Amino acid sequence: MNKLAIALLVALPAVAALTGCQNSVFKGTYLQDTYVDMAPTGTIEEVTVLYGQGDYQAAYDMGRPIAWDNYRDDRYEAAYLAGLSAQSLGQLRNADKMLNKAKASPDPSLATDAADALGLVYSQQGRYAEAQRELLWAAERLDGERKARAYFYAGIAQQKLGQWSQARTTLVLARGLTRDAAFKTQIDQQVNVTGWTLQLGAFTDRGSARTLAESIAAQARDMGLGLPRLVDGQASDGQVVTFVHVGQFTSYQSATRYRDALGTPGVLIRALTP
Repeated sequence: MNKLAIALLVALPAVAALTGCQNSVFKGTYLQDTYVDMAPTGTIEEVTVLYGQGDYQAAYDMGRPIAWDNYRDDRYEAAYLAGLSAQSLGQLRNADKMLNKAKASPDPSLATDAADALGLVYSQQGRYAEAQRELLWAAERLDGERKARAYFYAGIAQQKLGQWSQARTTLVLARGLTRDAAFKTQIDQQVNVTGWTLQLGAFTDRGSARTLAESIAAQARDMGLGLPRLVDGQASDGQVVTFVHVGQFTSYQSATRYRDALGTPGVLIRALTP
């Protein structure tokens, strides 16, 4: 017997066999029932508490290993909580992976919740075709206000794809399902969206708005966007401002392409309403 083999045999008592198998990834391996196997591990209850406390990084770090442990019955629930945590942290690729795993759950309710959350992640990633697919699938299986909100966000995704007729139908479904007056108003505002435009800036001084519009006019015209427009309105804080808008687009993707081609910092894509 070589020296390495002897050393391993001597070392085995140091990882003394213990009763039971805590980390089930070691089942059937030489590490089963050893100290390594029996090391403390997180529980789904702990992940739930961490997520409820808003400690999303800790919830993700604890939930992710459980999610990938194919011997654990609670792996899909852990994947769901890890996915929601990653989304809250802005880690959309990790959220995508975890929520897709959770959607594979044999529990229809959990699979539906995962699809609902996944649709919002896809929207945040600009993957609107996939977003509306997941949200519509979830909406068919949800109830009450959650069903209404799934239809609402699916409708927005359809608008961003330029699917205006389908979007209107989806948004009307959302409106008919909700009992929340404020949400109904929000849906009505979304139904009135007719397209997208680029917002170059917002100014309390109309002269400054005009100066910006004149400075960008030649480039906008050469790009086929037409001349910039001055639009009076209100900022989010209620202050009266003049917006500088340029271009009109039927899909969000087109607006995004022109925004990027314009190359001007701070340009936002805004909804067009009558």
